Amino acid sequence: MFDCLVVVRFVHFVAVFILFGTALFWLYAVPSPERGAAALPISFAATRPLLRAAALVAAASGLLWLAAMLANMTSEGAGIDVSGLAEAENWRIFFLETGFGPPWALRIVLFGAALAAAWGGKTPRLRALAAAGAALLVSQAFLGHAAQGKLGPRGLAMLGAYAAHLCAAAAWAGGLPPLLLALTELWRSPRRGRGGEALAILQRFSVMAGVAAPLAAGAGAVNAWFRLGDALASPAASGYGRVLLVKIVLVAAMLTLAAFNRFACMPRLRETGYARALRVSVAAELAIGALVLAAAAVLGVTPPPN
Repeated sequence: MFDCLVVVRFVHFVAVFILFGTALFWLYAVPSPERGAAALPISFAATRPLLRAAALVAAASGLLWLAAMLANMTSEGAGIDVSGLAEAENWRIFFLETGFGPPWALRIVLFGAALAAAWGGKTPRLRALAAAGAALLVSQAFLGHAAQGKLGPRGLAMLGAYAAHLCAAAAWAGGLPPLLLALTELWRSPRRGRGGEALAILQRFSVMAGVAAPLAAGAGAVNAWFRLGDALASPAASGYGRVLLVKIVLVAAMLTLAAFNRFACMPRLRETGYARALRVSVAAELAIGALVLAAAAVLGVTPPPN
């Protein structure tokens, strides 16, 4: 059950990150979505099925996560018994008498809103998807370790740090897929020259990432302090700390690639070698981002020492 829950959480994280970060990308990286669709038709067309798939996967994986939580709560002993899912009383108790119920009820509504925004017209409604994605990320803070601090000052700080960490990370990592699509399309199209439009998009993405990446790292550090407490001096002593160290190394690698993109590749974008290096670096950043989400999925089901 542990392995299945990790996989479900990982898939859900990826889908929601894409919903928020990819939709948001088209709201800041180009002057307007309409002009973006005209200037980057291939990239914009590829975004449509990506967002629709993300909405479907986010809803399906989210409901599986909900079912897994309820099965775990209603099982007796070490094993997991899913027969409790067929009992209406268990669902009533979960939604009305537990702290997890109201956030999950809200998330179900948000799944419906995301599906409607993604599938309700010829093109996904980007602002609605970005809003639904942001709300899903914030509501996620009420489902895990961050919700254990209750509603005092410490609890509110834990929830705020976790929500800020998720939203900033999703804006950064979730914007990488459309960025890579846009760079590839612009560089392969002879009628657009060899870097002007790509540089403009990169500059807008860089401004966003320049805020989001440090915020994600800083809020993540606050989360680590809350989770580890006195064990912060020797994080490798616990399973939670060891997974956290792996996540920190991966995030450091992403930050290194982001710095390489910004300070080495962007100033020399018109040079063929650096343009190719930039696309490879963004692809590597995206791949490492997926590994970061895998580590986060493991952390969510690993008891912290504090």
